[in-house]
Amino acid sequence: MVNYLLAGAARTQAAAMVQELEAARPGAVARLAQGALAELRTWPELTVLEVDENLTEQGCSVAGAYDFGPPPHLSVATSASRARRDFTALHELGHHLQKNSFALMEPFGREPDGGLLLEDAACDAFAAEILLPAPLVSQHLDAKGPTASAIAQLRQASNASRMAVCVRAVQHLPAPGHILLLDATGHLAFAASHGLPPLRRGSFQGDIAVIDRALAGSGHARGLTQVRYRDGILGRELHTDTAPMNGYLVAVLVTDSAPWRTFTPPTPDT
Repeated sequence: MVNYLLAGAARTQAAAMVQELEAARPGAVARLAQGALAELRTWPELTVLEVDENLTEQGCSVAGAYDFGPPPHLSVATSASRARRDFTALHELGHHLQKNSFALMEPFGREPDGGLLLEDAACDAFAAEILLPAPLVSQHLDAKGPTASAIAQLRQASNASRMAVCVRAVQHLPAPGHILLLDATGHLAFAASHGLPPLRRGSFQGDIAVIDRALAGSGHARGLTQVRYRDGILGRELHTDTAPMNGYLVAVLVTDSAPWRTFTPPTPDT
């Protein structure tokens, strides 16, 4: 069963992570926002490694990895842009914080999977919280929820990575759905999900409805589509809106209450 409360729990966990970090290292949040990798390299208890992307964990939502050690170390893919590397470093720092705090580990005991999904979702929320402050987000994402064009505009107005923007956007979805970031070939570079099963990074989505039209055209497309899960299994139909974003395609997919339409009833659950 999909945990529809996961996104809210992840934001709560991320807020606790920020609070605990700032109590232990006053001013660290501001310094991380200015340059996460540069700041983390000054921490004597952590080793920061830059590695090839194929050496990072495929099960993680980002191109990075965390090793508990001892000594603990973070790995960040060298192929990424600085903004992406900073987001990845903050995500992996999130794992480090949660695995070294009894208070932060406590919520995992209430999760059916022992907290695996919550831990990873909280890492994304933690990174996005630091890189994209709430006032900036509220300037660009409407209370009704994000459109693909609004997400692209938020990215343009900030120094944050595309992934950080996607995570912030999924927190504002009005219904279960996904925020997808796809490369020019239609492969999934990153996905943030709310209330629906998560999608695998690297999976091919370039030939599904709406996405295929967006990739073949201007990048702007709307309609209904079904995302592809493992073994080619298609999910339920979702209302979809896409826009180009700095060489990538961003897509907003929801079961209902699409912000770009006046009225959108729920799609059938397959």
